[in-house]
Amino acid sequence: MLSWEAVSAISTAVTAVVIAATVAVGYRQIRLAGDQLTHLQRSTQLEGTMKVFAELEAPEFRAARLFVENELESRIRDSRFRDELLLPFHALDENEHKELLVAQTFEKVGTYVRHGLLDTILIADYCGPLIREMWQKLEDCGYFALRRRNNPYSLENFEFLYDAAMRWYDNDEPPFRTSRRGSGA
Repeated sequence: MLSWEAVSAISTAVTAVVIAATVAVGYRQIRLAGDQLTHLQRSTQLEGTMKVFAELEAPEFRAARLFVENELESRIRDSRFRDELLLPFHALDENEHKELLVAQTFEKVGTYVRHGLLDTILIADYCGPLIREMWQKLEDCGYFALRRRNNPYSLENFEFLYDAAMRWYDNDEPPFRTSRRGSGA
């Protein structure tokens, strides 16, 4: 017959084994859930990135891009057109100010990238040169200076995209930081 000390020692050992097995199974479940969450996040980012690609290939965006490339510099010399740029975005006629679509699209993409909602490597790889080209065209004609006269933060996420694209292409650095605050995605 077993003494109470022996029964107690055996039950303590069995309890320790059960606890260790529970911890091991729990750890595996946590890792599996983390892997599933990562897969879901990447899948969602890919879906969002594909929608951005479709937006950038839409005929309306192409027309707006061509306007920025070929007409904006001469249009911005017109005092009426230039004065309208001091108005809020929603007050501008989109037929007259086709550059709005370019600026607002890249502002939106920049916001998503900055907060980690889009795959930043894909965005930089696919549209980094376009981001750079559009930013430089808008800056060269004084567009940003006019837009920021009343709001110094206007188009700051577009600027984030531009700066990141420049770092990546000029210095071969990763295109975007991975932090969730401030200047990184």
